[in-house]
Amino acid sequence: MPPTALILSNTFHPHGVVASVRVTNWARLLPDIGWRCVSVARWYGQTATPAMLAEAVDPSARLWYLDGPDAGRPIDADAHAEPNKPETSAAASSAQRGGLSLAKAAVDRTVGRLIVPDAQRVQWARFWPSVRRVIKAESPDVVITSGPTHSIHRLGLRVAATGVPWIADFRDPYLLDARFRPKGLARGTWPWHVAFERAVYARASAVTHAIPVHARWARRRYRLSEDRCITLTHPCPRDLADEDLEPAVAGPSRRSVRVVGVIGEAEARSLALGVTRVSAMRGEAIELRLVGPQSFDLGTLRSVLGDRLIATGVVSHDEAKRQIAGADALVSYLSPERSRHIGVSSKLYEFLAARRPIIAINPTRPDQQLLRRLPDVPMLFEPDDESMFWALQLALDHRARFEFEMSARARALRERHSWELHALCLERALERAIGARGPASARTVAGRPTEGAGG
Repeated sequence: MPPTALILSNTFHPHGVVASVRVTNWARLLPDIGWRCVSVARWYGQTATPAMLAEAVDPSARLWYLDGPDAGRPIDADAHAEPNKPETSAAASSAQRGGLSLAKAAVDRTVGRLIVPDAQRVQWARFWPSVRRVIKAESPDVVITSGPTHSIHRLGLRVAATGVPWIADFRDPYLLDARFRPKGLARGTWPWHVAFERAVYARASAVTHAIPVHARWARRRYRLSEDRCITLTHPCPRDLADEDLEPAVAGPSRRSVRVVGVIGEAEARSLALGVTRVSAMRGEAIELRLVGPQSFDLGTLRSVLGDRLIATGVVSHDEAKRQIAGADALVSYLSPERSRHIGVSSKLYEFLAARRPIIAINPTRPDQQLLRRLPDVPMLFEPDDESMFWALQLALDHRARFEFEMSARARALRERHSWELHALCLERALERAIGARGPASARTVAGRPTEGAGG
């Protein structure tokens, strides 16, 4: 029987949030490198069925929910179960959890700020008996905890105490990032935050980091754990990179500028005006498509663009990838506040895989480091109408897409963040965790050792 990796995370497919993408990709990937995968997650109103896991994850996938109607029993992709089992919609889930969300937000703003490492600690402590039962049932060779929330790593510390190898995965930094540092009266808890982070690095068998600058910082700060710190950036999705999905293209004789995710109202207005100007200047029909929920009224944009404004609303991650594949230019937006965080926009790896020109509005420092390796990517900070118009001209130039597809720099960056290299880095982390020092730790991809690959 192959070794088993148990992944403990806040969310999992089909819950359509960014946090579920990384761990769902691992569940797809692990069988390819000889590992059996068991996923454990919370329930957010959308229940996976065996048929759904078999089709969207892997025929060997197994999922345990910690709460919800299916808590405490595994869902197997190869089980003979009713494929059309009813699932609660995202809208119904939101309605069910509305009061709870308001209460949670109130706690987070007050008492929650005093809890180390975050307000979810109480919730994850409540789940520990359930997690322990799953570990006993599955007998994993390695347990992976993926955060934030960072309190999930407290369960990893408990796992480590039982002797099971444990990998702590940081999708976002912890104390390096201002988002997660204690503020106001909670500053007095700083020594406890430092002690918690130090314990994670001291006791985890391996620590993976989605953001290269975080991995470099951790190696300097925690010298005794330096050889266990591994850079494991997000991969370029295989279906986008291999062009295996059907793109959602614009109408006949139309070109499409697409924003994937939210965008600020002022920036959306500048985009609409820029699209109108470029369209008139070139004599082309160019649409602006907003993929995902928006927090403002679209009436002003419709008065500028008419039927050339398309708003999809909430879509699944698979549909979002189809929208990315069908674009002529892609826009990544972060608010000015979010741009100051030490985070990475995972959708940039999808944009990179789709080989489409990119416009980045308020990118973070890690985003900038990634985008500087590409040819002619406009990076705008709190842009005005004129700078947005200039960026659109550059992105929609007919040579831009060809250069983005064919440039050696873009091709090298896609290879550096390929699905195959991601698999080797994940395999290395697993082998490090179980103490293996086999051939995989010295493998190379395109002449580069796996050490630090993806960074």
